[in-house]
Amino acid sequence: MSFCECGCGKETNGRRLLNGHLKFLVEKLKLVKKLCACGCGNEVKPNLKKGIVPDFIHGHNKPMLNKHHSEETKNKISRREKELFNR
Repeated sequence: MSFCECGCGKETNGRRLLNGHLKFLVEKLKLVKKLCACGCGNEVKPNLKKGIVPDFIHGHNKPMLNKHHSEETKNKISRREKELFNR
């Protein structure tokens, strides 16, 4: 048994929302204030088409964000690319 995600509490027969209830969900999502999970401190905008508030701002969930390769790693990458290019 699943219930409507707009918060009305009505049963939906397996669907996320009842007909006409998307506008209620959109209004609730506009009130949600959530910060980006990457730690930048910016507020995440809700995705009204999907009916969700994502954890990250687009592009902030990259693993190398605010990190840098060491010189040793840069040299290894460079050497490997040169080897592949000169084949």
